Amino acid sequence: MHRAAALCLVFLMLPAIAMAGPWLRDPRISFLSVQTTPRSNGQLENGFFGERGITPWLTLGADLNDNGTSGHALAFARFPILRGKWVAAVDVALGGHRYKSDTGAMARVLFGLGRNIKIANAPGWAALSVGPEWRQGNGGLAWKADAVVGFKADRPINPIISLETYLAPNSDLYWSVIPGVLIRGKKKGRTWLVGLEQKGGPAEMTTGLRIGYWIDF
Repeated sequence: MHRAAALCLVFLMLPAIAMAGPWLRDPRISFLSVQTTPRSNGQLENGFFGERGITPWLTLGADLNDNGTSGHALAFARFPILRGKWVAAVDVALGGHRYKSDTGAMARVLFGLGRNIKIANAPGWAALSVGPEWRQGNGGLAWKADAVVGFKADRPINPIISLETYLAPNSDLYWSVIPGVLIRGKKKGRTWLVGLEQKGGPAEMTTGLRIGYWIDF
């Protein structure tokens, strides 16, 4: 894959479908997320994220993403490192990526750290995820770091804010900041996500509307 095309792929694929965080799913408990993000430059990005608890020490899942020009498909396994007030885990993901007609292998390892929080009597959570990512044809390792703070109080709408960063192999930094709200659905375990995405990097700045639907079951 040509280096310039690979770097373009990095920029286009910076946003994540949903931050998994360091928590493992209980056995036979699943989470699904679908998401779309139309942007001011005319791009439309769609994604799918799903995971299921297999045992108390193993969660398996899939992460799919496509914006018409580029995409990736990853399968991952999450293993616990720490349980208690603070929770830590490691995600190991393998799969592939594409840019136009070029394809290649892809691998990612993420270390996650998080805990439940309470601010002004509103319960919530905070999580950080950091690790290297390798894409065939991209010229070396990239580094990914994401953070999220969200609330889950017993009310129809709760705030959430996410920060997503990607340090490319040539040391270019790409980032997205997404403040938004979580809207409780009519059915239990259903949540809408609506956020305003501001995305930047060496090449351009764009604004997007992030819309997601989360299902816990």
